[in-house]
Amino acid sequence: MNTAMQTAISILLVSPFPLALAQDASTEPQWIEFDAQAYAGYGYDSNVSVSEIDTNTGEGDSALYAKGKVKASITPHEKWQLNTSAQYALTEYNDYSVFNLAITTLSAEAVYKADWAKVALHHYSADAKLDDSDYLTYRQTGLSVGRAWQQKGYWRLSVDNISKIFVATPERDSDANALRSDVFWFNEAQAFWQFGFTFQQEDAQDNTFDYTSYLADVAYTTPLTWLHKDTEFTLSYHYETRDYAGAREGGIGRNDHRQRIKAVIDYPVSRHVDVMLSTQYGNYSSTTDSADYKETLAELGMKLYF
Repeated sequence: MNTAMQTAISILLVSPFPLALAQDASTEPQWIEFDAQAYAGYGYDSNVSVSEIDTNTGEGDSALYAKGKVKASITPHEKWQLNTSAQYALTEYNDYSVFNLAITTLSAEAVYKADWAKVALHHYSADAKLDDSDYLTYRQTGLSVGRAWQQKGYWRLSVDNISKIFVATPERDSDANALRSDVFWFNEAQAFWQFGFTFQQEDAQDNTFDYTSYLADVAYTTPLTWLHKDTEFTLSYHYETRDYAGAREGGIGRNDHRQRIKAVIDYPVSRHVDVMLSTQYGNYSSTTDSADYKETLAELGMKLYF
């Protein structure tokens, strides 16, 4: 699966918990803060593909990854905050250059910290180019409500409307509605669990691509000591089932079952530099041959904080 697009969409659907928790804390207004990150990495994908258009090569290739992100947070009052960000991500394959992917993502979020919960209105916009040609326009707008509980936990509920426009395959253009819930739980060792569930109904221009999706994921993040440094290790599992409304030739409908397991090590070299090591295995089962495959990914990279 093309992990760059997969990661971008995953980020849009669920933001990291540490950020959400930080925004729940009572802080004095600081008006405006900026931060920036940059990432460069090298990896191998055992099956170069683009899941959004049911395309896979069955062949592996190495790739270079690059990403840059800037963010601004404005806090005019302790109960109000506005977050904006811009991100550019690039994937360049060694042999399969026709699968090179560039994604520009813009986001905005208005947050109100009520006494009973944190309420946020968010909008995300992603524009993707495949082999330097316009490929996909992705828009997501939604409302979320979250609240800390039992001192160690946090829950969040989000409703979203999602729009996709495929430049080369307009029959795949779609609108979707999604409902997602998340629960986070910290233990005494500063490790935490994340449990998520998403229900989504997508309506495409061509009814063949209409589907109902149920997605469940779980992740565990824990601090480790490695080479005398406080290292972070995350293990996650993702399962999604898609039931397509459209009937294939011969009256056979389509059904997908997608599973991923991923491990990430985040090793801090210094205050401003982290080394990232990750591996992922995916098993994507489908009654459509082009969407039925397995893959293994491995990546080594460096992240810079400014």
